[in-house]
Amino acid sequence: ARLVAQVLAAASAAAEDAGLTPLALPPASRRAYEYLAALDLAGDRAPEAPGTVLGPPAVRIARIVRWSDRFLTRLRDISARPEQREVEAVRRRLSDVVEDIAIRCERAGASPADLPGPSRRAYQWMSFLVEPERLELHLRAQGEASRTDPRVAVDLYHLGGLYRFGWREGSARLVLSEAFVDAPPEVLRAAVKLAIPYTRKMIHRRTVRSYAAGPEFELRLLQLETSGGSFAERPHGVVHDLEAIFADVNRTQFEGRLTRPRLSWLATTSMREFGHFVTATDLVLVSSQLDALGVPRFVVEHVVHHELLHRELGATLKGGRRVYHTAGFRRAEKAFPRFDEADAFLEAFARGR
Repeated sequence: ARLVAQVLAAASAAAEDAGLTPLALPPASRRAYEYLAALDLAGDRAPEAPGTVLGPPAVRIARIVRWSDRFLTRLRDISARPEQREVEAVRRRLSDVVEDIAIRCERAGASPADLPGPSRRAYQWMSFLVEPERLELHLRAQGEASRTDPRVAVDLYHLGGLYRFGWREGSARLVLSEAFVDAPPEVLRAAVKLAIPYTRKMIHRRTVRSYAAGPEFELRLLQLETSGGSFAERPHGVVHDLEAIFADVNRTQFEGRLTRPRLSWLATTSMREFGHFVTATDLVLVSSQLDALGVPRFVVEHVVHHELLHRELGATLKGGRRVYHTAGFRRAEKAFPRFDEADAFLEAFARGR
């Protein structure tokens, strides 16, 4: 039991160092992590088979990642001087490719949500950029970042982490998460400087991660994850089951009157507030950083309760703006058993991550 706990802790730490969560590890590593985390060490019972929580087999469509690579190259070429005719031609081609992938998935009796991880991310990224405003923001951010240092080639893409880079023969390639598309110039420049050897990286890393902890980054990340109808529910985590947690919270806090929303762990990165309710799609998202052995179940229940209150109470207009955390909301939130203990745990957890 001690060895399993040490391996899980080491895997979590390695994922965090890479800007990932265990659920965003490569498939083989993720399956191993899930298998070990699911072991019933007290009863000495193993799960039925490694990877059983992963769901149905993914539908496979050739060349999706290859198409995204071609668009990355084309966008990099035109980002310095984007002309409207060229930008619109790229957008139309993106739209055609996205539509073709969706049709092929439908013919296979599946949806884009059933694509393997790399293909699904490529599809989500291309779907995200089909909207003209987002494509223009992409080119602006890419152009701004590329002007920082001529030795660094910059792309924005739908990554599992914040960024990745490599240095070879005097030049570097930096790939930033597409969620940095709204980032101000100083954040983009700091990201580029992380890719340059022999620079003082601490202050630049702090600038990048501070922005990634903010609401603009989180909103774009959610848009990426749900683009093109590609989002699939993932309520059954490695440690905690959101389906069972919703049922318990609904029964104890809402007298069983709530209909079930869509429920999912968000595996891409940690979220600023650990949870999010997406009104348009009736979706409760919980950060997968809480799907860990060291996080008590009542803490996850507290987060789900908080998001369900947003669903129930909505927003109040005050002075022409929407207010969500009203006095009534706070009273209802504090009715949750062990509220103070759960809130203190999350504060400490946020400081330590």
